Amino acid sequence: MRSTQRAYTAIELVTAIAILVILVGLAVVSIEIHLIRRQVRSALDVTAQTRRSVEEAYQRTDRVPENLEATDMPAAPDLGGDSYVSTVEILDGQVIIVFGHQASARISGQSLVLTPYGTASGHVVWRCGKGPAPKGLEPLEKEIRVTGSPGSTVADWYLPPMCREND
Repeated sequence: MRSTQRAYTAIELVTAIAILVILVGLAVVSIEIHLIRRQVRSALDVTAQTRRSVEEAYQRTDRVPENLEATDMPAAPDLGGDSYVSTVEILDGQVIIVFGHQASARISGQSLVLTPYGTASGHVVWRCGKGPAPKGLEPLEKEIRVTGSPGSTVADWYLPPMCREND
């Protein structure tokens, strides 16, 4: 009985390796985007205290605070050990998160802006980044309505769905 052996040609091996390299490249990009999104979500979590301070100042004075000093917060908000956020600022009621420290190089130095909107019952609803404005609500600060937000600079694909422009 005669046995035949089939060997792979060089073209078949190169093709298989090329496909494998493409798949690994896609996986690396996907993992990187996932990790950056986790960093952004972490930043949103650590700014909850700052957002609460803006809400409390608004409910107390019927105006949004112009800056951190106009709230009851310390000069530098407690970031809870978050190593992805370099600063959190308040500008005319908006909470501005600036990424840095151990954040991915793709978002380091970039900002994410949270804008307060008021409801008829006096509650505050937050618009995240370039996400859709809450329906039927106006930003709490007149200057934001006139001049617009300083703007988020983090690319949409790194943001959670609620913060994206087209979702």
